[in-house]
Amino acid sequence: MSNTFHLKINTPFNICFEDDITQVELCTDKGYTGILPNHIPIIGMIVPGVITIHTKNNGLKKGNIGHGLFYFYDNKLFINTDTFTFGNETNKDNHQDILKVLETFKLDEKTRNRFEVYLKKTFSDLKNQH
Repeated sequence: MSNTFHLKINTPFNICFEDDITQVELCTDKGYTGILPNHIPIIGMIVPGVITIHTKNNGLKKGNIGHGLFYFYDNKLFINTDTFTFGNETNKDNHQDILKVLETFKLDEKTRNRFEVYLKKTFSDLKNQH
C-alpha cells in the first residue's frame, strides 16, 4: 500500500497543482472532507473555502478554492474548480479571464451581469476566509 496519492487541481485556464501528496482536506457541500491514500472511491461538490495539502516531505500548502467537483479513484484525486490560488495571494486575473470566456458565449447582458455578481461574491468569500 502506498503512503501517497496523486492530486491534480484544474481550473478552466490551467493545471494549478499536480503532485503526489499524503493527505488533503477540502471544503465540500457537506463540510470539510479529508482524503488519505487508498481512500474508497468518492465523488462530490466543492464549495469556496480553504484546501490544505500535505506534501510528501511533511510540508503544508494552503490554498483558496472556488466551486467545483472532485473525485477520487485508483489512488488519484482530481479537482476541477472555477478558481484556485495558494495562500493569501489573490488572482485578480481569474475574474477578468472568466469574464472574457463568458463574452465568447454571446450571453445577453442580464446573464453576464448575474455571472459577474456571482464571481465577485465567490472571490470575496475566498478572500474573507483568510
